[in-house]
Order: sequence, then C-alpha cells, then structure tokens
Amino acid sequence: LEKPASDWPVVECLIAFASAGYPLQKCIEYCKLVQPLSINDIQAQAIFRSRTAVFKKLQEWCIPCPDHIVLDHTCQDAAPLVETEDFIEFKGKKFFKPFVEKPDDGDRHDIWIYYPQSVGGGAKKLFRKI
Repeated sequence: LEKPASDWPVVECLIAFASAGYPLQKCIEYCKLVQPLSINDIQAQAIFRSRTAVFKKLQEWCIPCPDHIVLDHTCQDAAPLVETEDFIEFKGKKFFKPFVEKPDDGDRHDIWIYYPQSVGGGAKKLFRKI
C-alpha cells in the first residue's frame, strides 16, 4: 500500500473498506487507472470519514435523520452554546438530555452521553474495544 497506485497489482474485482490509516485516495486513483469491477463504491467511502458529510448526503436523498446540531469547537466566532442541567441550546435549537455527542471524524470513537439531573446528571464516555 506504500507504493504508488500505478505499481499495485492488477485485479479484476475489488472490494475495499476505508479505515484509519487506509490510503483511500490512492485506492480511488487505482480504480481510475485499472477500472476493476468494484463491489462497493470506493469514492463514496470518503463521505464516511465525516459524520457531517453523512448527514448532508442523507438529507440530499430525503432520508430521515435524527435532530442534530453541528458545533465546530475550533471556530472562534461560533454562536454560544448554552448548557443547563437538563438541556443544551445552540442557535435557538434545544436538545434535552440525554443526548449523544460524537466527533465529526468518523474514525474517532470518543462518544459521550450526557444525562439530565433527574437521573443524576453528568456524562459518560462510551467504551469501544479496539
């Protein structure tokens, strides 16, 4: 996988799944060069790297999605996030606890659940065995 895509062996059929460390762009380049029968859409897998991109694509296809907000913690001029014991509010949209927070990066699995005060409050990080 470290070699240029043009040096990869020629295959007639390809199935590939992107994951952390997988050279997805190189695989897309290979598919353009060799044009194997592709069992799954390699280019579409780039969407799975971003949870925001997945939600946008689902909305484009008119597939119902759960209510959600996208908050960029690195953006200096973002609207304020208001957190109370039982809900958060962002840009006028309220989410009552419990709710789940996930990073945009689909390869990151540091997922948190926030609980309302009525069940003890606080947050819990989900454990994912690697």
